[in-house]
Amino acid sequence: MAGKLTETQLRALKPENEGEWVKDEGGLQGQVRVTRKGIAVSMYYGFNVYDESGKRKRAWMVCGTWPGDSLKEIRAVRDQARQAVSDGIDPRAKKLADKLTQQQSIAEQLASEASRIAAQRTVGDLYADWLEKKVARSADSRAELERMWKKDMLPALAHIPVADVKANDLRNTLLAVAERGAPRVAEMLYEQARHMFIWADDQPHYRRLLIDGNPAKGFGLASVIERSHIKRSRERVLTPPELLALRDVLAAQTAEFATARDKRKARRPLALKTQYAIWVHLATMCRAEALTQAEWQYIDLNQGTWWVPPEHDKSDNQGRSTGYMIYLSAFAIAYFTALKAISGDSPYVFPSGIARGKGPIGTTAITVQITDRQRKFKAAGAKTKINRHMDDSLVIGTEKWHPHDLRRTGKTLMQQLEIPDEVSERCLGHTVGRKINRTYGRYTFDKERQAAFAKLGDYLDQLFGERPALSALSVQLEDVA
Repeated sequence: MAGKLTETQLRALKPENEGEWVKDEGGLQGQVRVTRKGIAVSMYYGFNVYDESGKRKRAWMVCGTWPGDSLKEIRAVRDQARQAVSDGIDPRAKKLADKLTQQQSIAEQLASEASRIAAQRTVGDLYADWLEKKVARSADSRAELERMWKKDMLPALAHIPVADVKANDLRNTLLAVAERGAPRVAEMLYEQARHMFIWADDQPHYRRLLIDGNPAKGFGLASVIERSHIKRSRERVLTPPELLALRDVLAAQTAEFATARDKRKARRPLALKTQYAIWVHLATMCRAEALTQAEWQYIDLNQGTWWVPPEHDKSDNQGRSTGYMIYLSAFAIAYFTALKAISGDSPYVFPSGIARGKGPIGTTAITVQITDRQRKFKAAGAKTKINRHMDDSLVIGTEKWHPHDLRRTGKTLMQQLEIPDEVSERCLGHTVGRKINRTYGRYTFDKERQAAFAKLGDYLDQLFGERPALSALSVQLEDVA
């Protein structure tokens, strides 16, 4: 084909023309191809280029493909290329530069849009991200946190852009909680908000918005609630006489129920598995969540070990946990053996009675059972909960005690047994020493920790004489609820 190409000529091409070249004016020509959709013609513009030595060379630039591109559009590209050649510019390089410029423009537009969207992120968006990416997924603790935030924090703060939230916004919200008579809730929300904004400051897309820094650091807790209401670190330790008193109280209540003629009217003692949990807490110094969520796959009674995996361990202030090993004394093994007999083929040490075999009990289940039996220490006016055993049967001494206090009691007993703090702290699963020392000092103190737990177990055996709740009478009462 010679002269100026027309659309009619191109439409007249047949499959047998494949590979042939068709020419247009101004150095434009195309090669016929057969595709799945029919005939296509790839159009090229030919022009001369010169290398560094001045030698001429023929070069080609793609101007489009008919019929995807019309002849008019293809010729327009050709004309731009001819003008570039006339200006001493390689049109291929210009085409690439134009493409890169367009891509950069699009990237800048996308970045600008991303910045605009980021600037519109609200405290509600931040809370949702923090909850999803940072907060532990433990059903009990997460559900309680969500309930408190939905009730007290989000209605006042969710709509405020992160870039605009101020210390006074948080303070006034928490003041409203404290002034309605819930200072403890205000304190917990304060700590949660502080941790949320610490996490946000570690996220680049939120850090840019926190121009004035963490708003929770702009005021102290004492400006929200009275100092007398600020929770102090618990110091409760059960003394050896109190431990003996606890043993005797549990044994008496269990025996009383066992000999009662009408068990429907008799006062039900603490469930045997919960009694066992008390002594496991003391002998292993474990956290409540680690025990309630414990799985048999991590416990080796033959080797005397219990691996607490990261998901059952408390994270450090950076949200990290590596888990740790607890070495079981003969005292602790005896109770785990009894618990195995109760849990049967469940993978959990404390399977849920509601969904047996499907999951463990709640993380606060043991604590609730114990504190419910110390009703005198509950807030004035607290109502008796339906289907809960609430009395003063487990009041020991003049102060309320929690399962976590048994962890502190075990540590104190290790101190009395002259076990070094660097060992007993590791028995608790605590991180010991400065980061630089941990980086270079990689010794794990396994032998020392094993000996420390064994020494604590021997002391408990000596203190109690007979291991509490493991008598033949108690074993017959495994159905005690």
